[in-house]
Amino acid sequence: QFDDLYRNLGNGSFERVSAGAPGQSPRSSMSSSWGDIDNDGDLDLFVANSGFYV
Repeated sequence: QFDDLYRNLGNGSFERVSAGAPGQSPRSSMSSSWGDIDNDGDLDLFVANSGFYV
């Protein structure tokens, strides 16, 4: 099963933002972390999956 990412709209509802995202795989997600990897001032979300190629 693929993971999904949802954005909080701030009104008690969410919108799915991960549909068709590149790099999706049906592996189990094991860990996630937030950080500003590209130094643009926005937090970036990283998700690590199980398997040989992480």
